[in-house]
Order: sequence, then structure tokens, then C-alpha cells
Amino acid sequence: MLAIIRLLTRRRAPINAIIILCVIVPFLLMFPPQPSRADAGYRWPVNGRVVRGFEKPSGPYGEGGHQGLDIAAPPGTPVAATQDGTVAWVGELPRGRFVSITHAGSVRTTYLDLDRIDVQRGSTVRRGQVIGTVSGGRDDSSPRPHLHFGASIHGNPVDPHLLLDGFDTGSFIRLCPVTRGGGQDSSGEVSRGEAPGLFSRLVENLKGVTSGMFDVLGDAWGLVERCSIGVWDGACALLRWTCQETDALWDRAVYPAVCSTARAVVNAFKWVWSNRFVQATVAGIAAALIVVALVVLAVLSIGVSLVVAVVAVILGTIACIGMAIYYAATHGSDFSFFTCFVGSLSAGVVAAGLVVSAGSLSSVFSAGWANLGVWGTVKAAAWSGAFSAIFEAGTGYLFTGQFSVKKILVAFAIGAISGAVGKLFRQGMASRRLVGVLSFTASRSSHRVVLIGRSLAAFAWSRTVTVQGLLLVVKKAAVTVGTRVAYMGFAGTFAVTLSALACAISGRSMSFSSALASFLAGVAMGGIALSFGGKGISGLLAKFKFFQEGLGRALRGFAAKLIGKGMSKGMKTGLRTGFKKLFGEKEVSE
Repeated sequence: MLAIIRLLTRRRAPINAIIILCVIVPFLLMFPPQPSRADAGYRWPVNGRVVRGFEKPSGPYGEGGHQGLDIAAPPGTPVAATQDGTVAWVGELPRGRFVSITHAGSVRTTYLDLDRIDVQRGSTVRRGQVIGTVSGGRDDSSPRPHLHFGASIHGNPVDPHLLLDGFDTGSFIRLCPVTRGGGQDSSGEVSRGEAPGLFSRLVENLKGVTSGMFDVLGDAWGLVERCSIGVWDGACALLRWTCQETDALWDRAVYPAVCSTARAVVNAFKWVWSNRFVQATVAGIAAALIVVALVVLAVLSIGVSLVVAVVAVILGTIACIGMAIYYAATHGSDFSFFTCFVGSLSAGVVAAGLVVSAGSLSSVFSAGWANLGVWGTVKAAAWSGAFSAIFEAGTGYLFTGQFSVKKILVAFAIGAISGAVGKLFRQGMASRRLVGVLSFTASRSSHRVVLIGRSLAAFAWSRTVTVQGLLLVVKKAAVTVGTRVAYMGFAGTFAVTLSALACAISGRSMSFSSALASFLAGVAMGGIALSFGGKGISGLLAKFKFFQEGLGRALRGFAAKLIGKGMSKGMKTGLRTGFKKLFGEKEVSE
């Protein structure tokens, strides 16, 4: 400052003044002096954003408006005294509990909607002392939890920002006019003083310009702040309105519509599912899918031809759905979905298994037909049918004391069919054409086993006599076992088919226990028929001396038939009784 005065007092004062105006004045404008605050001691009671500002009363008696600041603060936040003072009042209003504190300069501050209050009326508090905690649950002037902070000077509500921003409380009401510095005294005349110099006028002008610029900037910043707060509050209000309207729309329209639609769908499904034919169709389709999976597994494992697989799938599907519809038609009030599904699956497995096993043993059948011919097949059918009829008549009279012509005819038909088919397959298995049959079966049923064996053997030790011999043994064993297993499966499924045919002719229903018992008995009898050199029970009797010559040799075939028939019937009866107890089925007279 002394340097500026010296420049102005030299001879070149005008030039120096120009230099000061062009160089120093802009520098002063860049670093203006901070305005002094008469009372900057008031602090914020809590740290938070102002969610609602001070609003002037709208009525003539001070009603309306918002006489204070709502400062956002979560419940439990400590509340501090803004300045030294004395607690003037501790009480409770409908809007919450509050504390009022008087300060110097006739200033009073109020803290509303408190939870815990740590001071009493008349106690002295210091600036920053905790007087309680925020409740934020009763004052509804703002939607979020907050502290309502109010202020008054000489009993007149004022914007608390005046205190928090450093307002001079002593100048709120002037008690005397200004009498110095060119002001007006009590007489109304202007006081006289020395005329200010050039430098004094320059400094005063600079102060005026600087103060005006900062006032403009402050007003602009305040406007921007108020606009930003307004935009934010508007966005929050819009979001709250959108959420409320969305919730209301969901409660009024969307949720009832969804519930009604769901109930309608459930009721429609229950109504459709209550029809037993619909359930039977679903059970038949489910059983058909399992049958198709089993046929595909047979194709991949034992090499069934594509034609046989397609025929097995078609017949199995027809059997599944047909059995399901038949069960639904013959069972009204006692319809059971599980029983229908099991019956459909059994029918489909039997049909598909019969086709697959018969297709796998087609060469065996051809070999047996070549050995027996038409006359041999007819004789086998007649002999087996007659024996079955005689056996049925004898056992029926033995246990019931009377004959049943219907049962005798059914036994003759079933015995003729089973005798002819069994004779053809047994002759084919035991004929000299067995080598061709085994080769044919090996190309399909055990082709993958042989390939796997060859691959493993080639990897371990290739092109040796030992490995080739091992492969030959594995091939023959696989072919023999595969053929026997195929025949036993055919025998089981064929036995179930004959049992179902007998039930259809006699007008009886076939249960799952009866089907399972027939299948297992057929498999066992098929295995017995392949034993003892392919001659079965007859081969076993041939080992006894009595049945090797004379009358014993003549009776060997009859005895074998009698023993086989008794074993088959006994196994079926025993297994059926056991399965009925196991599955809880009712006993039905047959």
C-alpha cells in the first residue's frame, strides 16, 4: 500500500495512476477481501441436506408456511446446540418432542421431533453440546426422517440461514441513525468533514465494485443452488409419485388380473384332469415314451435292426395307449392313474419285447422251420394243445370236482400256440444250422462287444496268435450268451402274451401281478428248455436209466411235458400270489 502511495505522489502521478488501474486493480479483483461477519459462531445442529427450507407465513396471524429448516438425519443422530445459551423450554407437541434454547441478542433456537432429550429447562448449554437425538417419526412436514430447526429474533421467526451464515443479530432492528462517515445526524443535516483524496476515492470505488461483483456472484450461486435443490426435489417427488402409482396400479389391476388368470388356469386344469380318459391318455403317452427309450437302448446295446426297432416302437406305443384307454373304459370310480400307467407300461414292454426278441431270433426260427416243416409244426401244436387240455381238465376236476369246457378249449388253444412256437425255436437252437444262426446273431447282438474286445486287445498286444484265439473265445461266448438271453426274453414276453390272450378269451382282466408272474415263469421255463443240450427236462430225464429204453423211453416225452406244465403253473401261481400281496392287489378268482 505504501508503494502505491509513493507512485501516486511522484511527478508522473497520472502515468502511475494509469499503471495502477491497468495492472494492480485486476490483481485486486482476483483476490478480493473476504467480507467480515459480525456473528459467525452459530453451527449446524446436525450434518445433513436441507429437504425443506424456510417459508413465510401465508396468513395474517402467522399461520401456514414453514417456520424453520428440515435437515435430513436418520433416527438416533445426536443433536448439538448451535450456540451457547440457556434451555428455555423442554416439552412435547403433536409433531414431536422439542427443546428451545435462548442465546445472546434475543435469539432463540428450537429443535423439534427429538427422541431422547439430555437437557432440562434452565440448564446452561455450550456450543456443540449434545442435547438429544433425532426421532424423525412424528413431524410430517417432510417425508424422510429429519430434524426441524427453527430460529427467532425478538420473537419474530426468521430463516435459520441468517444465523448459520453469520448474520449480525444486533443490526436486525436499528435503534439510532448513522451519524458518522457522511451520514445524517439527529438534526437532519449532513455532517461536514474533509474531502477525501484521490487514493481514498479509488479504494472506496474498488470496494464498491468488488462487493457488487461478489454480491452478484453470490446471488447467482444461490439461484443455481435453489434451482438444483428444486430440480432434485422435483425428481424425488416424481419418483415417489411413480412408485405410488405403480403400486396402486399393481394393487388395483395387475395383481387381481394375475390372480384371476392363475385361478382360471388351475380350475381349467383340474376340470380337464378330472376326466379319467385324459389321465389315461397321459399315462399311455408316458409309458410309450419309456418303451421307446428301452427300444433305443436295445438298438444301441444288442444291435437290433432298424426295421425291427421301428415295428417294436409302433406296436409298443399302440399297446400302451390302447391298454390305457381300455383301463379307463373298464374302471369308473376305482380309476387309478398309477395303476393305469403300470398296466400301459407292462403292455407296451411286452409288445415291444416280443417284437425285439422275435426279430433277434428270426434266424433261429428259420432254422427250426427248416427242420420241422409244416407237418412237424402241426404235430407239435396238436400234441401240445391236447396235453394242455388234458392237464387243465385233470387239474380242474381234481381241485373243483367239475369240468369247464371253456377253460379246456382255452388251454388247448394256448397250448397249441406255445407248443408250436416253442418247438420251432428249440429245434432251431439245437439244429446243425446253429453255426449260421450264431454268426447272424454275432453280427448284430454282440457286434459292439467284439469290436470293443478287438480294440482293447489290439491296443495291448496286436497281431498275435494268443490274442486272435482270445478274440474267438470272447466272440463265441458273447454270441452264445446273447442268443440264450434273447431266447429267454422271448419266452417271457411270449408267456405274457399268451396269458393276456387267455384272459381276453375268457373275459377276465389281467393284473400287473399276473403279467409279472407270467413273464418270470416264462423266462425260467425258457432257461430250462435251453439246458441239457437244448432238450430241457427231456434231456434231464434221459440221464436216468429207466427213461433210456423200453416203456420209459416212450413215456419220457409225456413225463417231460407233465413236469414242465406243473412247474410252469406252480411258478405262475406262487409268483402271482406273492406279487399280489406285495403290491396290495385284491384277489380275483380266475
